[in-house]
Amino acid sequence: MSLKTPKIKIPNLRNPGSAFMLFVVVFYLGMVLVRDILFSVLSNRGVNMDAIPTPLILIFSQVFGLVLPFVLWIIFTGDSFKRNLPSEKLDRTNIKYIVQLSFLIQPAMMALSAISTIFAPNIAGEVITAFMAYPFWLLVLAIAITPSICEELVFRGYIQTNTPGKKIRDIAIMNGLFFAIIHMHPQQFFYTFALGVLFAYMLYYTKNILSVMLAHFIINGTQLTFATGALWLADAIERIAESLPYLQEGMADFLETRFGITNVIEITDAAAVSMDAELTVESIISTIVVFGVVLGVTSYFAVKIFKKFVAYNRPEINDEVVAASEKKGLRTIMRNFFMGDPEEDCENEMAGGVRIDWCLIAVAVIYVVFVFVLPHVL
Repeated sequence: MSLKTPKIKIPNLRNPGSAFMLFVVVFYLGMVLVRDILFSVLSNRGVNMDAIPTPLILIFSQVFGLVLPFVLWIIFTGDSFKRNLPSEKLDRTNIKYIVQLSFLIQPAMMALSAISTIFAPNIAGEVITAFMAYPFWLLVLAIAITPSICEELVFRGYIQTNTPGKKIRDIAIMNGLFFAIIHMHPQQFFYTFALGVLFAYMLYYTKNILSVMLAHFIINGTQLTFATGALWLADAIERIAESLPYLQEGMADFLETRFGITNVIEITDAAAVSMDAELTVESIISTIVVFGVVLGVTSYFAVKIFKKFVAYNRPEINDEVVAASEKKGLRTIMRNFFMGDPEEDCENEMAGGVRIDWCLIAVAVIYVVFVFVLPHVL
């Protein structure tokens, strides 16, 4: 199984994938700068920029910040769109495995996101909270559909196809790194890195860009649905809580008039405070326990499904090898991933070029400057 790479017109280019990533990062940051300047100028001239729906701004940022540089790069290098958009047949079995994996890995992604909040705030939750004023279909378009198309065209389309390496493991790690960097926020780094690696493997085995687009859409769409549902439920609970004092006063008047019971409000308030303290501790513990169980169960089945997915897409492996792979535990899978599996060779090799990938270094420097340095300086 191989991933062939083209003869790029740019000379002495060791890694076209990282060169393109540098181009995308610079182009994207430049586009954001131009957008902010334009908005400032229009705002100073009396144009109400708040009237533009924020989800539409997010959609335009994805299209012009990712798809446009992708198109320009293809034209500039003389490459072809078809070669960078793998489109082998995607059958029902692969679709089934991809859908199952997309749902099963989400607790693990949520756990990585929760761990990351120790180091940085969760801006994704803040974004969805700010988007609640808009129709749900617009949120789906901005958060689920557009990223699943634009980001996959760039990262699993061009970058993965043009990242050199003998092992899919190496290519997947590089792809996950680039995918995490483009999100430009430390809180999103770990889970986007993991997703980038998983998507790279999905594309490697299915050879169809639609497979990762589908997985990306399911994950983003599910998380959006959960988040909006949770916010709606919280709002409903808050409304109920606001009406409780009136119910409490009515009940107190009834008990005092009917039965002569006084100090009802003081007694119930004291009991509520005590109950809230107990429920807070108990709810935190129970939530951690329940989530831990869900995480363990879903991770176990995700590993099982992934092994079946790999075996299904490796028809050249005989029955004995497939049977042996079914007996491999998580420890063996992780060892093969980090140490390398001889069965998973590919041919993303490019001759020539310098040993140091200066484009990759430049991308890393830009990420550090914009994510860690500038926020503390400005």
